[in-house]
Amino acid sequence: MRVLFVTTDHYPHSGACTNILKKLFFDGGLLQQADEVHVLTYKYDYAEPDFEELEGVTIHRTFLWSRMSVSQLKKHAKRHPLAISKACVQRLIQKLFPKLFRNEFPKRGTYKQLFRELLRIDAQTFDAIVPIAGDFATVQAVWMLKKKYSHVNMVIYQVDPCATNLTALKETLKKRQTFEDRVYAEAKAVITTDIICKEQATRQPAEIISRFVPMEFPVVFEEQKVNEENYAFGQSVRCLFVGNIYGGIRDPRYTLRLFEKIKNIEAIRFDIVGGVDEADFDGHFPDNVRLCGSCSLEEMGAIMGSASVLINIGNKMKNQVPSKIFDYIATGKPIINICKCRDCPTLKYLQDYPLCLNLFEEDALLDEQAELLKDFILENNAKRVKTESLKELYRECSVDYCAKIMYDALRRKGN
Repeated sequence: MRVLFVTTDHYPHSGACTNILKKLFFDGGLLQQADEVHVLTYKYDYAEPDFEELEGVTIHRTFLWSRMSVSQLKKHAKRHPLAISKACVQRLIQKLFPKLFRNEFPKRGTYKQLFRELLRIDAQTFDAIVPIAGDFATVQAVWMLKKKYSHVNMVIYQVDPCATNLTALKETLKKRQTFEDRVYAEAKAVITTDIICKEQATRQPAEIISRFVPMEFPVVFEEQKVNEENYAFGQSVRCLFVGNIYGGIRDPRYTLRLFEKIKNIEAIRFDIVGGVDEADFDGHFPDNVRLCGSCSLEEMGAIMGSASVLINIGNKMKNQVPSKIFDYIATGKPIINICKCRDCPTLKYLQDYPLCLNLFEEDALLDEQAELLKDFILENNAKRVKTESLKELYRECSVDYCAKIMYDALRRKGN
């Protein structure tokens, strides 16, 4: 079986979808089960090769203007003046006339370029094509290919909500609903989270729902080094958040206020690693909080390994589980889960986790929750949940279990 995955994450270097794919390929054995695994992604650097074989995965790269940084455009202006000039003109038009592009769904420039690349690599010859949404431009591009070649087997891997995405523009709601209905009707299978499956069960006819395949985000369980020795007062206890802070999705201000309340405890510090917009912090940082910049997927494991306690800053979206929660769980380390609401979707996964403190963003409880935060950190920072216990608790999240679900969906017969 030849399988092509389509993503606008920068595979194999960064992004939540890249992280999921690498787990399924290398830890879950999907790379061995399929005869060939290919990934279509974009170029971060114009100098990156169009085609590369890496660790058994064949990578195809295309140039997406919207993904290229200004510094990259400048860097390659002399060698590729025509292409770079086109990119600059497109950027200028988008900047001068933002309303023309505001309500686009999916992004036209992205899906058109992906479609052209699918044609260039003869994607219609693959046994299955998996657009990862994430970015729904991937689904649009594969759907366009299916309209041209009706035999194409499209298996959607939907990691984020579409029509029910609470952070999307209201003006695009009708477009998103129509788009969702049409692509579901053309898909051989839709692999997605249990939350999205349950949402769609109330919207879609039985024939379409029969194509939905619930799958958790995959977790790689590895033996953890257990250190029962408590940190002495005065030694550094590193609390860590790893991930991106997106405007409108993840608001860090309540978390910062909690840590400001305990800044007199010199043993505790809070590091934030990932992409952030400092405007989200109102320009104010407690003395015990540091912004540490972004990291690659390769670095992420080591960085989490250096932490004493892991912090989750909850999403505002009630129908979206942050995939980082599963990376946190895999470490066996203490987790402090700061929820935006009482029905936060993370609670399903963390309520039974043995070393977890769930806090809720309520101003009236700030002092009380800061005290709980401090006590939990000082009492649990050196503790770990044993790997065997994690495997038992989260069997359906194990990477082997998820890879089998994915492979079985890829092998499904046509609609």
